[in-house]
Amino acid sequence: MDLSQLGFGEKLVLLSVYCYILFKFLNIYIAIVIVIGTFTIIYLHLKEQSEYWKRHGIDGPEGNILFGNNLELRKGFGVIDTEWTKKYGKVFGTIIFGQPDLVVSDLEIMRRVLAKDFSNFTNHR
Repeated sequence: MDLSQLGFGEKLVLLSVYCYILFKFLNIYIAIVIVIGTFTIIYLHLKEQSEYWKRHGIDGPEGNILFGNNLELRKGFGVIDTEWTKKYGKVFGTIIFGQPDLVVSDLEIMRRVLAKDFSNFTNHR
């Protein structure tokens, strides 16, 4: 089962069921240790995911560990992309809806990706 395809609510339900089963069938102390370990692993995964672009040497806005850059999208994609382009340049990385998102506003790079190297970049918006 690929958990990356599930939404936040579905993951929360699975985590709740997991905790319920642990506390129902295991000693309370063992269940608490397992739950703490599980939340530690989830935290480390989210932290690693939020630092994706930093590890790849691409500048971009610092995102929230739980929500990435989604909270800033309340301003709208057009407004926030313009602000970030002024601040970070024509190529920068964000985390949108839990996925790394490379924003390119350099026309030459876009032309190359969309025309010349299209077969290498199949999963782009």
